[in-house]
Amino acid sequence: MDNRPIGILDSGFGGLTALREMKRLLPDEELVYFGDNGRAPYGVRTPQEVAAMTQEVICFLLAQNVKAVIVACGTATSSLPYLRRTFPVPVTGVVVPAARAACAATRSGRIGVTGTELTIRAGKYNEAIRSILPQAELLPQPCQPFVTLVEQGRTEPDDPEVQAAVRSCLAPVRAGCPDTLILGCTHFPLLSRAIAAYMGPDVTLIDSGACAARETAEQLRRADALASGGSGRITCYTSGDTALFERAGSGFAGQALQGLVHYASAAGCH
Repeated sequence: MDNRPIGILDSGFGGLTALREMKRLLPDEELVYFGDNGRAPYGVRTPQEVAAMTQEVICFLLAQNVKAVIVACGTATSSLPYLRRTFPVPVTGVVVPAARAACAATRSGRIGVTGTELTIRAGKYNEAIRSILPQAELLPQPCQPFVTLVEQGRTEPDDPEVQAAVRSCLAPVRAGCPDTLILGCTHFPLLSRAIAAYMGPDVTLIDSGACAARETAEQLRRADALASGGSGRITCYTSGDTALFERAGSGFAGQALQGLVHYASAAGCH
């Protein structure tokens, strides 16, 4: 039994989709979320910058006494091996859990992979999938415009700009006829209705943040580290605008965040 909170981080709102799944799976767990909106987007920064910022945010979460950390950001997951060696709590990323789910779901072996520019360049999803399913035919595609749309709160499938971005980004993937598509940025599930409409009913969408939440929940169960009669409290921190985070983040979290969001800067945390 361990009543300490679970920490979740992302460059912005997207990781709240992982928080939502964790809340569904383990409603008694206290959750502490950090959205680094003030330094977003991570996907256009250098790997060195992303690694440094991710370390700072984890240090901030450790100061909140978390027992585990979900790096709910495909871009930040590239530094996961170092993070696991550096920090004294379990650290789970989104890549390997999503890769496992995609390999289990695919029938044809053709798997589309979406993410930010940096995530796709790093190729971590490709590596993880091929370690499980060597014969997989991969269709990686950067979809950086999705992040901008979601951060602006533009997610409705009938929004012409959303439709145009989905067509523009995913046309090369759809041409490859995948039967499975990894939403490799935790922002992207907010566009899942538009993405599903474009890709068609035969394509299974894999929510990377939800996969990471499920894996973390299972790790805590195996370690006998679940909360017993915990508060289920949610606390959110952002390095950006708290009012905007409350308003926009509620859609990601699947619940109202009014009064739950606080300003904090992870910059310089060690």
